[in-house]
Amino acid sequence: AERADGKVTYLSSAEMLEILRGVSGNTITGIEKPKGDSKEDSVLLAEPSADESDVDSSNRMQAAFKAVCAKHLASGERVLVVTHGDAVDASVRALHGKVVYDCPECGWAAFEVASAGEAATLVAQSRIAMI
Repeated sequence: AERADGKVTYLSSAEMLEILRGVSGNTITGIEKPKGDSKEDSVLLAEPSADESDVDSSNRMQAAFKAVCAKHLASGERVLVVTHGDAVDASVRALHGKVVYDCPECGWAAFEVASAGEAATLVAQSRIAMI
């Protein structure tokens, strides 16, 4: 059997978009990275401090999810955020008000928000446990 070589390979934006278009039936049509030229982007680009606590980290990520929703949902766009376990917890806290206590590899949560400022509805999840 083949063994992983321990190297991380990053996909280009074009490669990611090709995969996302394929699995979404062309629903996903673009990838937007924050540019830093707006208030919302400055929240998304905020870097953690060396002594950031778990609570501070969760608060920073929750602010980022709320900024993404505020920026895109008002115009009827759909938002896909790809991230890691701690940020899955932060998204669930920010958008659904619950706490994720277990999120192994490839865990995810999908939300539907009718318009900016409204509560999110959890519409699907995989490999996460919440309270």
